[in-house]
Amino acid sequence: MKGRLQRVLQRRRLVAGVAFCDAQLCVAVLSAARSGNYTLERYALSSLPPHEVNAGRGWEPRLVAQRLRQLVIEMGISGTAAVIGVKTGAVQSLRLEVAASLSGRALEAAVLAEAQGVLPYALQEVCLDFAALSEAPNAEVSVASGGSREVVIAACKRDTLDASIAAVTASGLRPIAAEPEGLALGRLLCVRRDTGALHSLSLVVLFEAGGTSLHLFLGAQHSGCYEWRGGVFVSETPAAKLAETIAQEAARLALQFPEERRELDQALLVGGCAGWLELAQRLAPLLGCPVARGNPFAAMPIGAAVNPGSLAEDVAALAVACGLAQSTFGR
Repeated sequence: MKGRLQRVLQRRRLVAGVAFCDAQLCVAVLSAARSGNYTLERYALSSLPPHEVNAGRGWEPRLVAQRLRQLVIEMGISGTAAVIGVKTGAVQSLRLEVAASLSGRALEAAVLAEAQGVLPYALQEVCLDFAALSEAPNAEVSVASGGSREVVIAACKRDTLDASIAAVTASGLRPIAAEPEGLALGRLLCVRRDTGALHSLSLVVLFEAGGTSLHLFLGAQHSGCYEWRGGVFVSETPAAKLAETIAQEAARLALQFPEERRELDQALLVGGCAGWLELAQRLAPLLGCPVARGNPFAAMPIGAAVNPGSLAEDVAALAVACGLAQSTFGR
């Protein structure tokens, strides 16, 4: 049976999302049909001592690679493409304007030249990617008048990303991309397809052993992040105090929007939050919106290798890994 299942998996295009949490490795393996619907084929969680994983900083790739390799062997996914999660706070995102007439290598050279002047690090010290946010409404007019277009750049220190790439490569997976966890969490919000979802204001709260992070979204667009590193622990902070702190910081994040648009439409709790139900009950009146545990698999079929009972307990912990795996399908 196991051999047949592995042959079936090999005929499908699989992508693994690998999230390095504070004290846990999270791996979600998805396949996608031509219709665009995903299937959860495999997943795994592995607890790690604090000295082995430390928010992507200061951990030993060899030790983490050994743990990850064990998971890869158990799931039978050696050689599978993998997307690596990066802490949102470790990625700098900036918007720049470049000439609308530029494309290809000329556009890349212009972006690199602009980035060198605004990033706090030398270009050789960072991994950098960029994408155009807007095109000139009329290319001919824009070029003639010296118009511009906006691009967004994302930069991450190489020493942070290199450690993750080394661990994933040594495990037998094939790293093809890296993405901030904030973008991955945004895919939790893509299950709603109604028009109102495009303009909804949502809060996703990610709980980890070493801290808590808040992610604000307009539609599925990541619009802000606030992190407590080593300050707020779900297991040690009373639910009432934690709920009050989250509500205060969420209100600060929402200040970037007009006053009439600061009301939250929903809040989702993900990551390792054992007392999520009590926290949700306390948060709802403070935030003024429904609060629930985030479930990226609510409308997703699951493969034969996945235990539904175990998955029901692990859905919130897999939110980042699932979003990472979804990021490259359709490209």
